[in-house]
Amino acid sequence: ALTGLTSALLLPDRLSVAISQAYRHRARVGVVHVDVDDFSALNARMGRSLGDRVLRAVARRLSHCVRQGDTAARLEADAFVLVLPGLHHGEDATRIGEKVLRALRKPFPLVDGAVALTASVGIAVFPEDGEDAPALLASAEQSSLRAHEAGGDRLESSAPTLVEDGYDA
Repeated sequence: ALTGLTSALLLPDRLSVAISQAYRHRARVGVVHVDVDDFSALNARMGRSLGDRVLRAVARRLSHCVRQGDTAARLEADAFVLVLPGLHHGEDATRIGEKVLRALRKPFPLVDGAVALTASVGIAVFPEDGEDAPALLASAEQSSLRAHEAGGDRLESSAPTLVEDGYDA
């Protein structure tokens, strides 16, 4: 309710539907896991009320990074997932992940200044990185964890290289 995004409870269903459609149409589904770097420290420093405002602003920016028909969801406190159905190439999800990084690096204006954020972004693509919703979500989260462990403010992807026919499953 805080962000106006799809809830964590609805996310697996949305992803499963996207996978079913992708399987039928020989397409790919991208999953972008976004973890805001060091948000708990920022929230402690600014207070929960301002932290909530920043999370709402993050949600708006994420929503502007995706196409109509894509799903933007909040998993938990500072973790978000984007579901990108109907992709032709795995690299398309990586491009969205890069767009997310650029969007979140722009300062968030506050009454008495601005706050800068970075994120650890992980990418997974159906069918290469998982054939069901739990596997894809886990793969994207693992990629995000690798980005965080490498210092954050980066993207890690297990997305495949371009395949001639756009589908190799």
